[in-house]
Amino acid sequence: MTFKEQEQITKKNSVELLSELINFNGENIMAEILRLGIQNLMEMEREEYIGVDSYERGEDRRSYRNGYNSRTLYTRVGPLVL
Repeated sequence: MTFKEQEQITKKNSVELLSELINFNGENIMAEILRLGIQNLMEMEREEYIGVDSYERGEDRRSYRNGYNSRTLYTRVGPLVL
């Protein structure tokens, strides 16, 4: 993935993340910021490893997406369910 492509993905995701944070009604906004950031980074890393975006086909595909399993990450701001 080129730098320009990563920049476009980051800008698109930034708008989505910002709208989620604006609509967040919970108690711990720092935990939510951290959770959304980590989740976004993991998804970007997964797409880079697989070689194509979600719902795309390509000859460069290295693997397949098989869903998610929730995991809890324990941090200073509290447990984060990813």
